[in-house]
Amino acid sequence: MFESAFGSFDGSLCMTTPIKNNGTAGGAREAAEDRTVHPSTLKSSVLSSLNATSFVPLVARLTSHPVLISDLDGGIIWANDAFTKLSGWSVNEIIGRKPQEFLHGPETDQVTVADIQLQIAEGKSFQCEIQNYHRDGSLFWISLDAQPIIDEHGKPCGCLSVQSDISERKRVELEWSREHKLLTAIGNSLGTFVSSENPKATFDELLAALLDITESSYGFLGEIRRDENGNPWLKTYSLTNIAWDSATRALYEEQSATGFEFRNLKTLFGHAMMTGEPVIANSPSTDPRRGGLPGGHPPLDRFLGLPIHRNGQLIGLIGLANRSGGYSSDDVRFLSPLMTSIGHVIEAYQRDLKRRETEQSLRETEEWLEETSRIAEIGSWQMDVDTMHLRWSEQTRRLHQVPADYTPDVKRAIQFYAPEARATITDAVDCAIRTGKPWDLELPINTAKGQRRWVRAIGHASYSDGKVSQVLGVVQDVTERHYAEVERERLQAQFLHSQKMESVGRLAGGIAHDFNNMLAVILGHAEMSLLDSAISPQQRTHMKAVQVAGQRAAALTRQLLTFASRQYASPQTINLNSLIKSLLELLRKSVGAAIRLEWLPADDLWNILIDPVQIDQMLACLCINAREAITDSGRVLLSTRNERVSTPRQTGAFTLAGDYVVITLSDNGRGMDAAAREFLFEPFNTTKPVGQGPGLGLATVYGIVQQNRGAIEVDSDPTVGTTFRLYFPKAVQDEAKIDETANSDEDTVFAPITVLLVEDEPTLLRIARLSLKQLGHRVFTAGNVTQALQLVQSRGESINLVISDVVMPEM
Repeated sequence: MFESAFGSFDGSLCMTTPIKNNGTAGGAREAAEDRTVHPSTLKSSVLSSLNATSFVPLVARLTSHPVLISDLDGGIIWANDAFTKLSGWSVNEIIGRKPQEFLHGPETDQVTVADIQLQIAEGKSFQCEIQNYHRDGSLFWISLDAQPIIDEHGKPCGCLSVQSDISERKRVELEWSREHKLLTAIGNSLGTFVSSENPKATFDELLAALLDITESSYGFLGEIRRDENGNPWLKTYSLTNIAWDSATRALYEEQSATGFEFRNLKTLFGHAMMTGEPVIANSPSTDPRRGGLPGGHPPLDRFLGLPIHRNGQLIGLIGLANRSGGYSSDDVRFLSPLMTSIGHVIEAYQRDLKRRETEQSLRETEEWLEETSRIAEIGSWQMDVDTMHLRWSEQTRRLHQVPADYTPDVKRAIQFYAPEARATITDAVDCAIRTGKPWDLELPINTAKGQRRWVRAIGHASYSDGKVSQVLGVVQDVTERHYAEVERERLQAQFLHSQKMESVGRLAGGIAHDFNNMLAVILGHAEMSLLDSAISPQQRTHMKAVQVAGQRAAALTRQLLTFASRQYASPQTINLNSLIKSLLELLRKSVGAAIRLEWLPADDLWNILIDPVQIDQMLACLCINAREAITDSGRVLLSTRNERVSTPRQTGAFTLAGDYVVITLSDNGRGMDAAAREFLFEPFNTTKPVGQGPGLGLATVYGIVQQNRGAIEVDSDPTVGTTFRLYFPKAVQDEAKIDETANSDEDTVFAPITVLLVEDEPTLLRIARLSLKQLGHRVFTAGNVTQALQLVQSRGESINLVISDVVMPEM
């Protein structure tokens, strides 16, 4: 317990303290009605600890600072006159209440409040600064120094706080802070404007500083422009996000980058634009100058409009909104230096904008010319004759595939041309310098990245004072056109070759068809003669010779018909691996024992649709050719595989696209040169001596492949050998359907029937009729379609079989 050291209590000081609750509702009401008691009746352990009868009056007399004594809950149990004068609250109004119940408000720092309560509860001393509210609602700042009160048991039982009014200091600090922010904003904005490539960043920074200095919620900063009638309108440079709903948010995002345009003058800021005077509206809802707000716009509670002048002209406007304390003329005066700086920035920005527009126009012109050159793939260059200084356009650099900063010179420029073209371009430039003669050449170049391109090089001399001073030129990339012309010439040659092959095929097919008919007559008569037992042995020998020669001639005609795609085939869905496997023994015999035939079948090979006999023909032909190309011993490799051609490609006269089964036959014998390969598949083309072969083997292969919608690729070199790749389309059906039915008819017995024979070749009709009658059949004949139809109508019921030529003159 504190000892009394300050004299005795004179009884003139009344003290109030919370009345202890006696546990009844009535006692609570009486306590609430009478809180004033004499000090002699105090039971408070806090005042007892302070020896209150002598200490408190002395404090009251000796200090002019506001003093509060509170218990551990923070409830006030004593206050001096200085505190009541500062706060405006009487003693009776504050005793028993906590400061947060009447002193603290919305702008009081709640973190500091919580810290005070914690320190009191823990019995610790503390110092802090906090903002409070007067009884009339005005704000004031205090500096608080608090010490704990210890009871006779050494435990904290209350708190004594001495306060100082620091409102004036805070006001000065606030003003200084605002002025510091003002000067900083001016300096930073000017620095940003000078250093930034983006003027909008300057205006965004200025608006942010204005909002911070004035404690405003939102606003805008813009330039005042005038329409053709001289009426002002506002284009914003910076605008805070004022969008509350999706519609205004979309509008804000769409227009904020380029600047909103405000043309409605029936608004608060419109009044500032019309008059050039500041607009202060702390109650916009009742202000007659106020216009409506668009949907989604946040509320407008207070507004400050600040016009910006330069050289007597209204050039800009700032709008600030919703400062909690409102705006005044002091704000206008305070912000005046910043308005001057913003005016300088707007004026400088307008000058810079005009300069940028001029530069942009020049750039657009240059870009347009450059883009035109790029689209046309035309690059330009210029050479000074005296200094030999060379300039390239961007398209010229792109064409040569060099970096944008590449610096060309004449010698290096010539080196880009292909070696065979350098003398040509050098002579052209020298001739232009000496005589002024222009040039127009198409030459190959090699780019910096190693690509070969063709360019059209055009150039001429430029005269000054009667002599050549410059040489100017353009280069145009004509690579695609050049190769297109080469390809067109190749296709033209291929087309002519195809026409020739087709013409030869038609000729060969027509001759072979007629010759085949004559051979059928010859062989028919020979066969019928051999069936006649009355002929002599000598005649029989002659007939057999005729029959053998006829059969050889028929084999030749079949080859010709196959080349002309007029040989009739019976296509089946087959698996090549199975078919080739059955032919291997025969093929090995055809190449001979000295040549090794290797067979490499692919797994899961697709099926194809083809006549199996045609596979026999092709492989036999290719194996025989391989045998004749190999001297002494060698090797032939036969393989199959699946191949999917995703991107269509041209191979000779054939176009490949889709799924194919590929037969590959390679030999290591003597290959062919380019001249031999050019006429490889033409009929009667052979490298054998005269009389050792008709030259129809590869023509037959060509005809079979063409007939079955396939393709052929050939690689051949005299020192390496030859490889044939035969492509056949994958069959639509999945399962192989190889017809393995026996073709033997040795035991077949035919009963006599009635046959209608239709053939427009009289000799063939006659021999066929004789052959059928000799077999015991009844035969009706018709030399044309009309006769055949008449016979069908008159004797149709008796006809068992019709044998007809496929193509007839009338049908």
